[in-house]
Amino acid sequence: MNIHLVTPWAAAVAVVVVVPLAAFLVGRRRAAAARRAVELEPPRRGRGIWTVAALVLSIGLLALAAAQPVVASHEASNVPRDADVFIVIDTSRSMLAAAAADAPTRFERARGIAKRLRDATPTAAVGIASLTDRVLPHLFPTEDRADFDITLRDAIAVQRPPPAENIGGSGTSLAALGDLATAGFFAPEARTRIAVVLTDGESQAFPVASVAAGLKRARIRPVLVRLGNASERVYTPAGRAETYRPARGTGVELARTALLLHASAYAEPEAPAAIAEVADAVAAGDGVAEQSTTSVRELSLPLAVVALLPVLFLLWRRNIG
Repeated sequence: MNIHLVTPWAAAVAVVVVVPLAAFLVGRRRAAAARRAVELEPPRRGRGIWTVAALVLSIGLLALAAAQPVVASHEASNVPRDADVFIVIDTSRSMLAAAAADAPTRFERARGIAKRLRDATPTAAVGIASLTDRVLPHLFPTEDRADFDITLRDAIAVQRPPPAENIGGSGTSLAALGDLATAGFFAPEARTRIAVVLTDGESQAFPVASVAAGLKRARIRPVLVRLGNASERVYTPAGRAETYRPARGTGVELARTALLLHASAYAEPEAPAAIAEVADAVAAGDGVAEQSTTSVRELSLPLAVVALLPVLFLLWRRNIG
């Protein structure tokens, strides 16, 4: 438990009331001199002392209240933390592809998988990130389901944000997954770290070995789920197919990439198996996190109220005197 003064300089307000206090003491000495001159009996001993003591106490309390003292207490405790799971959703333009103009897009289906994955991992802290030529966190791992749902519904969408650079061809580069290992996406205390990547796999070529090494050093377990197939197209609002054509051999290439990344790889129809793998990994986690809670209690108002008590005491003594 610690006591801090938020505005210690404000205690200088006590200087303002020093002047009337000094005037009171000077007046008291003059009154004593005048009584001696006319040979009057001095007042009862103690009345003046009580007055001065009450005023000093009241001034001191007000000065302390002006400094805004707070009592801060910190409490640390260990809480279970089964896993940190980041759901990384490809938001490149090819994720708008669908089997028909009125069919769900790859991105919409990815969001559905993300929801089912969250349902299957209730004890995990789950975050959301978008993937283009970079990985951008939209929600860091949290146990709060409401935050997850709002972020998934409102904060993430195709081409929002677009790729940072015009890289040509696909707007996705799986090389960006290396950022998961170096940019502090996962909490340091999380022992089980899983990155579930929902993508159509249409990525620029990248140095897979270096990304794999980075993920391994950071103890991040990647799980890749490939959405879409070669027959899907991107449709205009009017329902016409655009010129986009899915890249050939994407599934094979992504499977090879997953092998080099030491990652599990699933096709979209196998999404339930991917979810089950992540859920099992979360359930087997034995991570423990230190949770620190801080409570802050302001004392300004109670001190200001207490500062009135000496003044009320003086008024009471005057009325009964």
